[in-house]
Amino acid sequence: MNVTSNELPGFPPDARVLILGCDDFGMHHEINTATVESIEAAMISRCPCTAAATNISPMGEARRATAADAEELVRLRAVLLAHMSGREPVGEDWRQAAADMLRARLDEPDTTMAAFVVDRPDRPGALAACAVGAVDQRLGGPGNPAGTCGYVYSVATDPDQRRRGYSRQCVTALLGWYRDRGIATVFLRASEEGEPLYRSLGFDRTGDPAMRLQLPN
Repeated sequence: MNVTSNELPGFPPDARVLILGCDDFGMHHEINTATVESIEAAMISRCPCTAAATNISPMGEARRATAADAEELVRLRAVLLAHMSGREPVGEDWRQAAADMLRARLDEPDTTMAAFVVDRPDRPGALAACAVGAVDQRLGGPGNPAGTCGYVYSVATDPDQRRRGYSRQCVTALLGWYRDRGIATVFLRASEEGEPLYRSLGFDRTGDPAMRLQLPN
């Protein structure tokens, strides 16, 4: 009897199966990301590994941040600011204020702020990536009677942990949190580098220009 390669590992003969050697999956992050995106897009329905291996590094999974993650969230905030400006952010007062705010709000029972993070696989207690968001209360209108909307900010990844899909996982989890709260509209400010990710998640450019006024102290 002829047996197809699909049937050998126990899948139906018409299943769309991508078979990877364990020395590929888990060792090369480009393959990890491409495989996960292919499964999400229904290009393939299964991805078995052909053999067991002890050196597979599982892709990080996003989890809800707690007050205990405050210092690491601030560290990643500094990583983001340095990447955007080309120089390290100075001062410790803003770091302390940010950490205090996160500790106070992340563990509130009905908080209007949430952060989702991926842990670093190589440093226990350290974060690889994060996405922070809050619920903004505005005056309601015809398209949004309640006047609530979401704002995403501080999407950051450690430089040596990029291109692994971590930011996508964090932002996706944050959008799920917004959906659970009944938030229908979410805003963010996208860099040129980050825009493809946000577009792939459904974000579009708005016609409103961003403006800012710095008031004197």
